[in-house]
Amino acid sequence: MRSRLAEPAPAAVLAVAAVFILLAGPPPAGAHPLEFTAATLTLQPDGTFEANLVCDLDALALGAPLDSDDAELVAALEGLSGEEFDTLVARLRRMFERRVRVRFDGEPAPFAVDFPDYGTP
Repeated sequence: MRSRLAEPAPAAVLAVAAVFILLAGPPPAGAHPLEFTAATLTLQPDGTFEANLVCDLDALALGAPLDSDDAELVAALEGLSGEEFDTLVARLRRMFERRVRVRFDGEPAPFAVDFPDYGTP
């Protein structure tokens, strides 16, 4: 996720003021839990920020348990048509946009979601 803050400020000041809320409440009934194994928020002097969230995207996208066999998840994803896979990625992106919150001084900061490995073999 990447974005630009409304007004650039020194990273040290922003680090103190930043409140990074990963989950905005419990997941909807029947929804896959959004669990992260790592989260890093990097504040740049030019006022931009980047949040790197590490989670099991394959399991999350397929609604599978987090302890699912990786080979089975990969096989399921590889079995999708290009259109089905793109739809799954779009749905995953929307879920992150709805469930992840980044705030500075209590104010929500807009951000974009991207998946660095998307589109690579």
